[in-house]
Amino acid sequence: MDDDLYFKTEEKAGLIIGDKELVQTEGKADLAAELVIANKELAFQNKEKDKRAAELIIANKELAFQNEEKAARAAELIIANKELAFQNKEKDKRAAELVIANRELAFQNKEKDKRAAELIIMNKELAFQNEEISYLSYYDQLTGLYNRRFYEAELKRLDTPRNLPLTILIGDLNGLKLINDFFGHAMGDELLKKSAEIIKQGCRADDIVSRIGGDEFVILLPKTNGFEAQIIINRILELASLEKVGSIDISISFGYETKKNKEDEIQEVFKKADKHMYTIKLFESPSIRGNTVDMIIKAFHDKNKGEEQHSQRVSKLCESMGQVLGLSEYKIKELKTVGLLHDIGKIAIDELILNKPGKLTDGEWKEIKRHSEIGHRILSTLNDMPNMADYVLYHHERWDGKGYPRGLKGKEIPFESRIIAIVEAYDAMTSERTYSSTLSTEAAIEELQLHAGILFDPELVSLFIEKALGNSLIIRT
Repeated sequence: MDDDLYFKTEEKAGLIIGDKELVQTEGKADLAAELVIANKELAFQNKEKDKRAAELIIANKELAFQNEEKAARAAELIIANKELAFQNKEKDKRAAELVIANRELAFQNKEKDKRAAELIIMNKELAFQNEEISYLSYYDQLTGLYNRRFYEAELKRLDTPRNLPLTILIGDLNGLKLINDFFGHAMGDELLKKSAEIIKQGCRADDIVSRIGGDEFVILLPKTNGFEAQIIINRILELASLEKVGSIDISISFGYETKKNKEDEIQEVFKKADKHMYTIKLFESPSIRGNTVDMIIKAFHDKNKGEEQHSQRVSKLCESMGQVLGLSEYKIKELKTVGLLHDIGKIAIDELILNKPGKLTDGEWKEIKRHSEIGHRILSTLNDMPNMADYVLYHHERWDGKGYPRGLKGKEIPFESRIIAIVEAYDAMTSERTYSSTLSTEAAIEELQLHAGILFDPELVSLFIEKALGNSLIIRT
């Protein structure tokens, strides 16, 4: 563009010269002047154009610089956008992690709440257990009376001069072991609870009543003399006479001793009270024992009328055998009594098993076989019946040694037990029983003879058939 401008300028200069010449030649002075002015104007314009061109160059350079700056800024924005996009991704990732963390925290809070609820329940349970432990540490769980621990602490506390006279009253429940053996421990527990109620009822509000052993009670009576203690005993015994547990009478023996002087040792007072109680118990024991045995026999027979009739028949046949054998009056009476009591252990056997028609299972038969040992245990507790307890224990032993419970053989078996075995078998065969058919006398005698020397003492079988039954007929097989 500058070359063209120059060329045009040169061309115009030529024209100027030509024009001058023309003016000179033609004299046109005015036109030349105008051309000069025009050329000056044109030169000025050209200068302005050059200036403008230079400004445009500078502007272009400035624009190029700005474009470069914009490109640089755009590149920076791209980097910034990429960084922002990365940060947003990190934020989204962190947000997701926070959601997971919040869910985990919510779950943990639920678990904490659940655990807190469990701890509340556990604390309540622990408080209850502690309360129960505290209660049991001073009270007898079965009867609700104070226990031995509390009694011993109270004895020390009350053993002061201001509580004199201090009386210790000891009571012992009669027949508990027999009740447990015959009727079961549940019945024995009921007897203990009822006895505890009666003793508590017969005492005064401030008297300390404790159960210190299985069947033993102790009552601490501060500021109470012997006369007043006897009044309390009489009141308790009167209350006991009005109560029963099932068919069982309540019988308690009492003894007491009083501490009158502060020099007396309280443990010696207790020992004297205990000795007094056992003296009373020994004095009362024949009556108590007789009443207990009568009660057990009655309870057994009430439970099974068939067994009552069987026991009475066996008792009479045992008496007949004693007479045939020429035994002493005492031995005949003993044999008669043991005949009546030989199955007493069946009181502890389930009635459904005792009265089951048909064949027993192995388990039921094992249960039935317990009755001789149970009867032995019951009668062993009675002071004047140890021999009879043994006769009852062995009355199911066999002559050949295959019986129960000990497997005794021949004359190892007590004489009285051998008699009972024969008599009982005969009555079982000739009487109506739920588990077997009734045999005639002749058939029963034949069975006895068949098993003589196997189940039974052969000599006693012969004597029983010939003498005790009053039958001289001997059936040979």
